[in-house]
Amino acid sequence: MVVHVAVALSITRSVSQTAAMNVCAGQMGQCEDCGKCSVTCNASSQCASRTMKCPDSGDCELICTSSDACENLSITCPRNYDCFVSCQQGCKGIQIQQHQGSEGALQLTCSEGACQDAEVSCSETSGSCNIVCEGSGSCDSMVLSASGLTTVTCSASEACVSLGYTCSPSALTACTLECTASDSCKGVSYTCPPVPTTKSGSCGLSC
Repeated sequence: MVVHVAVALSITRSVSQTAAMNVCAGQMGQCEDCGKCSVTCNASSQCASRTMKCPDSGDCELICTSSDACENLSITCPRNYDCFVSCQQGCKGIQIQQHQGSEGALQLTCSEGACQDAEVSCSETSGSCNIVCEGSGSCDSMVLSASGLTTVTCSASEACVSLGYTCSPSALTACTLECTASDSCKGVSYTCPPVPTTKSGSCGLSC
């Protein structure tokens, strides 16, 4: 049953298309001074509990491919450029902040069990925030706060178990939760308060 479907923007460029970026040497500590930055964490605990501040002058990409590689990592996305986070493994407790007032978009993709207990903030921006939970337990117990154009897609069984999704009304709010597999949104807490009459905005749930 479709309760309501809000118009949501998606990012047209995939993470793989950022491979041609003129990047820094892939060192997390150098990202802030880059034009564009791409970091791959492919060893256990390689980037765990570290802070990654993206540059303000280019796109930013983080790829996590190993157990615990990005556990409890904190990343602040660029001010006016796109942010791509690919969690194939090891992103338990990751903290992702979309820059307030940014024109850039945030794309987060989580594979099986990868983003458990993650904390994601989708700020009031003119860019979109697109979260794809594509494996069992991929976004288990994730805490998501949104005040902009935000879409969460739960496309595998129990992908978004116990997800906490709070949509705060703002002039740019359009929150959507899409549950496309059996029990994909089991135990989800979806808070979507009414939008004040002085603002536009909408919330949607599609199951």
